[in-house]
Amino acid sequence: MSDHELLLDYLTVKAAYQPKAIPTRNAWTFFSKMTGIPQVWTLDEQQQPVPFAQADDRILSIHHSPKGDPRIL
Repeated sequence: MSDHELLLDYLTVKAAYQPKAIPTRNAWTFFSKMTGIPQVWTLDEQQQPVPFAQADDRILSIHHSPKGDPRIL
């Protein structure tokens, strides 16, 4: 990688925080401000971030049920 490519990668990094495992599934959720406000995301089959839940407002926490299906935003 050239110095320019390394700098570009550094400047365009997407931050992720507060990862949580989804019980009974081989998946997890995390928070990111990719849309400009905190939202919950997960990874698809190609390991690309996709919204886990849609909301017009920011999401501050998420709790998965022990079965992994219902969730509280």
